[in-house]
Amino acid sequence: MDNTDTWSKGLRQLVKDWAERVVVLQNEDGPLASGIAWRKGYVVTADEAVGDHVKIVAAGGRGIAAELAGRDPSSDIALFEADVDPHPLEAAAAVEPGDFALAIGRGATELVAAGVVAETGGRANGGVRWVGRSTGKLDSA
Repeated sequence: MDNTDTWSKGLRQLVKDWAERVVVLQNEDGPLASGIAWRKGYVVTADEAVGDHVKIVAAGGRGIAAELAGRDPSSDIALFEADVDPHPLEAAAAVEPGDFALAIGRGATELVAAGVVAETGGRANGGVRWVGRSTGKLDSA
């Protein structure tokens, strides 16, 4: 039981640490989408978030103006310029089938799904297909 409790607390802290980077994109022309404050001044999201009037809502509810910087519908990726300044990302180790994975999104609160990487090497979603379960919709941003 102690190992499960320790593992659970570690996952909870991981979600808290990463959730600060996850933003909501409010699009008057379409559905809400999650995005990631990727680098200073940029948010990466799914292409479905693209619209004429997009506003970003950061953790804590702060609204941020956003302007489309680029998109690639074939890989379902869009890039917005916005006033974000996240902590630098660390390089991840190679992802392989069988690895455990978390997907963190944002709606009214954080949305979290857990699963296992099923295969790598494809174009969509960074070349990773995973099998997971979620109680809410998560975008592959």
